[in-house]
Amino acid sequence: MSIADLFNLNTPARYLAKRQHKHPPIYQPTPANWQGLFGVALAMSTPELQAMVARGEIVSGEVGELSPSTYVTRHGRGYAIEMHSGEMRLIYSAARAIAASDDGRFRDAEASSLSAESVEAKIAELFGNFDVHGVATSQAFPATAAQRAWADAIACNAECFLLLHELAHIHNGDLTRPPGDEAEVRRREAAADATACGWLVDYVLAPKPGGPQRQMLYAGAEFGLRVRMAMEAFGLKFNATHPSAGDRVAAMRERLRAAAGSRTFYAIANTSLAFDQMWRAVERIRQGLEPKYEPGLDDVLASLRTLTVEFLRANDEGVREAILDTAKRDFRDLPKELRAAVRRQAGEVFEPGVAEYEFFLALLSASDPEGSPA
Repeated sequence: MSIADLFNLNTPARYLAKRQHKHPPIYQPTPANWQGLFGVALAMSTPELQAMVARGEIVSGEVGELSPSTYVTRHGRGYAIEMHSGEMRLIYSAARAIAASDDGRFRDAEASSLSAESVEAKIAELFGNFDVHGVATSQAFPATAAQRAWADAIACNAECFLLLHELAHIHNGDLTRPPGDEAEVRRREAAADATACGWLVDYVLAPKPGGPQRQMLYAGAEFGLRVRMAMEAFGLKFNATHPSAGDRVAAMRERLRAAAGSRTFYAIANTSLAFDQMWRAVERIRQGLEPKYEPGLDDVLASLRTLTVEFLRANDEGVREAILDTAKRDFRDLPKELRAAVRRQAGEVFEPGVAEYEFFLALLSASDPEGSPA
């Protein structure tokens, strides 16, 4: 048998077919289902990678193993990207728990929601099962259609970024080089993140018609890393060759802020920052502390921005009253130094002089029990 024959046998398509035969996909069982997910990531990458997929040099798919893993391997002259069903299950289960804390207070009808303590219990169970068995588990608890839709969108966008990261490894040529020591592998992982973040930021700054909504895409990209970050906070250990999830989230935010400017940053990252507050409350409970929110400057700026936009968009007086009540409840206990910093930074969220800027400051004043100046 010639070397050419060996290459023909050792193709990424053959490899992936064997893997899926042994471990059938659970969530994306057909090629059309999978391509709906992978195609979003591929469209954000480069024409060269897209051409490689068209030629069959890159194949991808779900493999029905329950360990939460996503990785790329080389086969002959091509590459296979596989995402385990356990990765999809872990992310969706965490997203469903976090999304179930949303009470729908700015929509037409109130929705039932989980308390921070209930969310923490669900996530602790999820992570505990992973710690003991090494697999992701699904959980059953009530959720509204809106909460399930949010969880599904966040999970799909999180998976999209993980696939983008693996495409970045191919783009960077990582699999054509010798394996390298731990420090070198860590450098390659950081470089793949940087490449994938660059593609992500390029997209959210110029979203395409019919493509994913940019706030949700960015929130999902952070969410996949934030799940790992929470697992690290819960004491679970991961491969030392990968940067910490917290460092990866911080780098992603810095990349977006530098490219977008502060006003666009808050417009895009507000959903992700809101999820982050819930994650921190969950982590506090895990540490035996009260699940209170301890917002930082970015949290308050993003939250007030959301409330401002929702208020000015609302036509219903009841919804507007609910938004005012929310601002008073959430921000009445802000430390004076933080409140002053928010006021100074208002121009980083909205252009001074526009209606949104003025109402942003009005909401901040309305939330102050001591009545700070408007």
